[in-house]
Amino acid sequence: MRKREKLTPEERFALALDLIKREHSFAEVCAHYQVSHTTAYKIRHGDRSVDRAVTTLVAVRALRAAELDAYLACGEWRGKAGGYAVQGIAGAFITELRGSHTNVIGLPVAELLADLQALEALPRYPRPAFGDTAGE
Repeated sequence: MRKREKLTPEERFALALDLIKREHSFAEVCAHYQVSHTTAYKIRHGDRSVDRAVTTLVAVRALRAAELDAYLACGEWRGKAGGYAVQGIAGAFITELRGSHTNVIGLPVAELLADLQALEALPRYPRPAFGDTAGE
């Protein structure tokens, strides 16, 4: 296996699963597998801008070998940035999520919205009723 910093998401996930299978503690797995998700972005509006990095921590419970084997066999982890989908089957393994739930899925929506509002980039937000598209 390649050096840790050069691993693909799938290789990191496989390494974490391998460590759990060998009955290492969650803390030992964390030392080898990144369990945080960070999204960084910059928004410019007019002459103002906001830079932000949003980090979300995810804790996964200890899994039995049969659970790991079944999860690997299902293939859900393929193509996922962290090797799992919090909104999918792997959600059953997550015991704690600290931070933005939507950040783990893809984009920290609440933080992004707050930054857009701070820049006064959404003059018509919110509409009188969320989801109302009348008058467009």
